[in-house]
Amino acid sequence: MSMLTPTPLMGLVTGFWSFKTFAAAVELELFTKARGWADGDRRRGG
Repeated sequence: MSMLTPTPLMGLVTGFWSFKTFAAAVELELFTKARGWADGDRRRGG
């Protein structure tokens, strides 16, 4: 009989957690805002 380990479940949970973090950032338009901040920095020369 093989030993059951939590590794596959932990991988699934970690993937779901990563996706939810990314989805929340998209919903809050953080990438759009970050791009605006970067463009503003370029216009100011720094």
